[in-house]
Amino acid sequence: MVTGTRERTRDDAPPSGRVRKGAFFRRPSTWIVLALTTLSFLQMPGKTTFDTKLDLAVDPLAFLGRALHLWNPQATAGELQNQAYGYLFPMGPFFALCQAVGVPAWIAQRLWGALLLSAAFGGALLLARAMKIGSERTRLIGALGYALAPRMLTEIGGLSAEMLPAVLLPWVLVPLVRAGTIGSPRRAAGLSALAVLCMGGVNGAMVVMALVLPGLWLLTRKWTRTHVELVLWWFVFVVGVTLWWILPLLLLGEYSLPFLDYIESATNTTAPMSLFEVLRGTNQWVAYVVQGTPWWPGGWSLIDNPVLMLATGLVAGVGLFGLTRRGLPERRFLVLGVVTGLTLLTIGYVGTLDSPVAEQVRHLLDGPLAPLRNVHKFEPVLRLPLMLAFAHGISSPVKSARRFVRPALGLLLVLVMAAPAWLLNLRSGPGWDEVPGYWYDAMGYVAKADPNARTLLLPATGFGEYDWGRTVDEPAQAIAKSPWAVRNQVPLGSEGNTRLMDSVDAALADGRGDPGLAALLARSGYRFLLLRNDIERERTNAPPIATLRAGLAGSPGIAKAAEFGPLEVYQVQRPVPLATATSTKDVPTVSGGPENLLPLIDSGQLDPSTPAVLTGDGGSAGGPRLVTDGLRRAERNVGGVRDNLSQTLTAGEAYRQQRAAGDVLPFPGQEHQTVAAYRGIRAVTASTAASFADAFGGSDPGHQPFAAIDGDPRTAWHSSSFTGPIGQWLEVELDTPRLVNSVDLQMVDDIRVGWPPTRIRITTDNGSVDQQVIRGAGTHNYSVAGGVTRKVRVTLLSLVVGRQDGNVGIAELKIPGTEPQRALEVPADLPAGPAPGFAFTRGASPRYACLPVR
Repeated sequence: MVTGTRERTRDDAPPSGRVRKGAFFRRPSTWIVLALTTLSFLQMPGKTTFDTKLDLAVDPLAFLGRALHLWNPQATAGELQNQAYGYLFPMGPFFALCQAVGVPAWIAQRLWGALLLSAAFGGALLLARAMKIGSERTRLIGALGYALAPRMLTEIGGLSAEMLPAVLLPWVLVPLVRAGTIGSPRRAAGLSALAVLCMGGVNGAMVVMALVLPGLWLLTRKWTRTHVELVLWWFVFVVGVTLWWILPLLLLGEYSLPFLDYIESATNTTAPMSLFEVLRGTNQWVAYVVQGTPWWPGGWSLIDNPVLMLATGLVAGVGLFGLTRRGLPERRFLVLGVVTGLTLLTIGYVGTLDSPVAEQVRHLLDGPLAPLRNVHKFEPVLRLPLMLAFAHGISSPVKSARRFVRPALGLLLVLVMAAPAWLLNLRSGPGWDEVPGYWYDAMGYVAKADPNARTLLLPATGFGEYDWGRTVDEPAQAIAKSPWAVRNQVPLGSEGNTRLMDSVDAALADGRGDPGLAALLARSGYRFLLLRNDIERERTNAPPIATLRAGLAGSPGIAKAAEFGPLEVYQVQRPVPLATATSTKDVPTVSGGPENLLPLIDSGQLDPSTPAVLTGDGGSAGGPRLVTDGLRRAERNVGGVRDNLSQTLTAGEAYRQQRAAGDVLPFPGQEHQTVAAYRGIRAVTASTAASFADAFGGSDPGHQPFAAIDGDPRTAWHSSSFTGPIGQWLEVELDTPRLVNSVDLQMVDDIRVGWPPTRIRITTDNGSVDQQVIRGAGTHNYSVAGGVTRKVRVTLLSLVVGRQDGNVGIAELKIPGTEPQRALEVPADLPAGPAPGFAFTRGASPRYACLPVR
C-alpha cells in the first residue's frame, strides 16, 4: 500500500540495468560492500577465532561426514549430535571448499563474515527498492544500518550461523514483494524459498521465528486468486526446503537428552528485553555475560558505552519517526512488523513497563514453548521494518536546499552505531594460529594404542579455554580419531554419564585420589586419561596442576603413559572389556545414582567387573540389594562444572532458580532421592546463602542456613548476595509455637566474609526489635518482642563505618527450648528381598594446602 507520491529524481533511481564501462565502481553499493569486506578482514587478522563450530576451522569435511549421522559414537560415551545436520548447507560446504583450495582458516572465516555482511546489506537495499521506500541515497544508508545493526555486530564474529536467518530475511521478502513484476506466483514463491534454504538449519528456531515477517507480508496483501496461489506455493516450497533439517530435529527432540532443560532459563533470556533495549537491538542475553572479559566484546560495548547507547537509541527513534511520517509506502505492513516484533520480544520481560502476562509467558518458555525460549531470535522481525522506516525517516524533500542534511545525519548515526566494527571488536579472543601440534600427537597416540578405547579429558571445564586460544569447543572434537569424553557445561550424552564424570572429577580435584577410581574408569570404558595442562586456569577455575597430579598418584592402577608438551596421557591399568556377560542373579540393584558406584567399589560391596542396575531404571530382580545416599535432592547451577551443587534439600524445599529442571538427574522421581529432614524445627531458610545454587562464585554447602543453628560455632551461615549484605536475613521456623523472650546470637566477625555488622533486627510473630551488635567471642543474649511465636528472623541493618559491600554470617543462633537436628533420609525404593548393604558418603573434602612435589 503506497500512502504518498512524489516526483521521481536521480536520487530515487536504482542503478540502470545497462552495464557501462566503469559503472560498477561508480556505484556507492560497490564501495559499501568493499568497506564491509575490509572491516571483516581487519578483525584480528591472522588469527583463527571461535565461530559457531571449531570443526569448520580445523577439519570441515570430516565434520560434514559425521553430520550425516544423528548418532555420534565418538563423543561423550555416545551422543545425539545437536543440529550438526544444519551445517550441511550452506556454512559447512563453504568452509570445506575453502580448505580444499588451500585458503587458511582465518581467511575463510573473514570471507564468510564479509559474505554475510554484504548479503545483509544487499538484501535490505533490494527490498527498499522493491518497496519504493526513501531515495536511493537513504536506501543505501538504511541497508547499511541493517547490515551493521547491534544484533549483527554482536554475533557476526562468534555465532555467525545464527545470523544467517537475519541476513537472508530481506532476500526471502524481495520475491514476494515483486511477485507482480515476476509474473509467476510459483516462480516468486520458489525464489523466496531458495533464500529460506540458504538460511541453513543450524538454528531451526531462528529460521522459523524470522519467517514471521514474510507471513505478515502475505497476510496483509489483497487476497486475490493469484495471491492465494502465491501463498500456497510459498508454503509448499518452504516446507520442502526445510524438511532436510526439520525431520532430524524431530528425531533429536524425541530421543536426545533434554538439554533445553539444562541450559539458560526464560529468566535469563527475557531479562534484557526491556522496551529500550529491544528497540536498540541490544537484547541478546549472552552479550551481557562477562567472565573476566566480555563473552562477546562487540555486543558488550553496545550495552556499556553511553555514546553507543545514545546512537542506537537515536537510530531506533528515527525509525519510529519514519513509521509516522507521511509518504511511507506499505505503512500498514511495516507498522504491523514493528509492533509484532516488539510484542514477541518484550512479552516475557519483567521490570519497568513490563508485560502483564510475563510470568505466564516465562512459565511457557520453560515448558512447552522451550524451543522458543531464546526470544531474542525474533529480533529480525523488528529490525528489518524498523530500518526500512529509518530510510524513510532520513529522506528529505527533493527540491529542499537541505536535502543532504538528514541523510548525512542518518549516515553519521549508523557509523557511530557501527563503532564495534571499526574499533575491531567483532571477534572475541584470544585467537590462535593453529591448533598446537602436541594435540594431534596426543590424540594420535591414544588412537594408535587402541582405536576403540575411550579417553577422558581432565579436568572438567565448561568450555575450551586454553592458554594458546579460546576454542570454546574442545580440540579433541575436531581431531580425535578414537572415542573421547569431557565433562563440559552441557554434555550431550546422558544425565547418568554426566554424573559419573562428575564423580571422577571430584575424586581428583581435592588431590587425594581414590583407591577404586581405576576400577570405576575401566568398567565405564575409559582406558586413557588426558590431563590438559594448557587450559586457561583463571577463566575455567580448574584445580591446580599439582593437585590433579597428586590425585592421579593417589589412585592405584593409573599411571602416566606418555607426555606431549603440556598434555599428559595416563593409562588405566585394568582390563577394559568391550563386552561382558553376567548372570542376572549376580547383578545388584543399587538405590542411588551413578556417582555411588565409586563408594560401593571402595567399600568392597560391588565387584568392579559386575554391572549394576539402579532402582530408577527398574532394578535387577533376584540380585543383591545396595542402599546409598548419593543421589541427593539438590539444586544445580548448570553454568558451572564444579562447586555447582547446593546443600541437600528437604523434600518440600523449593528450587531458587527458575528452570525447567533443578538438577541433572538420571531418571525422574523424588522417591529415588535422598532428602534432608529437620528435627526440633520445621525449617531454616535465608535470603541468600553461600550454599545455594545461585551463590556468587560457586556453592559451598558448608555455609548453609542450618550451620547457624547446629550448635557448633565453628560452622556458620554466610550470605551470598550480588547487592551487598544489608537486608540479608536468616529465619528459623519452629516445629511448634514457643515462648521466646530472648535469643543467644553470635555474628561472624571475619573480614574474609564481610565487614563487621553493627545493627540487626530480630523479628518474631510479635514484632521487631532493632539491636546493636555485641562484638566479641561467643554468643550474646538479645531481647526480642516477647511472646509465643512460630518464627524467628535475624536481619542485618548496617555494617561498620557505613560499608555496604561483602557478606554477612551468623555463627550461632540459639532459641530457647529448641535443639535443632538435621539428618538425611535415604529413599525406600528397593524391591522386597534380603537385607541390603549400605554405603554412605560425606561431602567433598577440602583441597590440601600443601602437596608433594613430584
